[in-house]
Amino acid sequence: MNSLNTLLLTKSLIVAAITVAGLAASGVASSTAVGASPEDGMQCRSAPSAYTGSLANNKYFCKRNKNVNQVLTCFEPGFATKFIREGPGGGGKDVCAAPNRSYPSNVALTGTEGIDWKYVVAGPTQVGTIVTNQRQQESTETGLTLSQVDARAVSSAVVINHTGSEDKLTVVLEFAVYATAAPGGIVIGGPVVITPTPFVPRPLP
Repeated sequence: MNSLNTLLLTKSLIVAAITVAGLAASGVASSTAVGASPEDGMQCRSAPSAYTGSLANNKYFCKRNKNVNQVLTCFEPGFATKFIREGPGGGGKDVCAAPNRSYPSNVALTGTEGIDWKYVVAGPTQVGTIVTNQRQQESTETGLTLSQVDARAVSSAVVINHTGSEDKLTVVLEFAVYATAAPGGIVIGGPVVITPTPFVPRPLP
């Protein structure tokens, strides 16, 4: 009889040990690493080009400037021939000439402006085309959709080259994109501690 009681008690202890182990195992919750959190804040892009962040009227902006240089063309009918000029003797400004006119680079201009020649200027759509093309290029390089990139011309001016090279249109562009979540992370979940009820063997009947 004592042997039977001992056997039953041993089995009870084994079952209790397994139960406690199962409770302990089930009481451990998995921990999950989450990406950037609100506590990490926001930041502006640094690649492929760096954007600068600023705060205004409780809004956070990410912007950058870019200078774009583009050659000028003779777009007006009747003034189709371009002459690259150098100064100071030739005035330095490139011109678009009427038919059968010639204006070598370092010879003083003759004739009448508006009749024989006109200074080269930016076309009526040239700045707008630059903005459109550069916005598309910025979208492609940053991997953003076109709706996520804004672009505008801050200024534009014809830069005169007095050394015999072409005058060019210089446009200062401003790009704006959304800020991104700053790198970091938090851990949600974690161990859940369960204190099992101690096993107290009871006397067998």
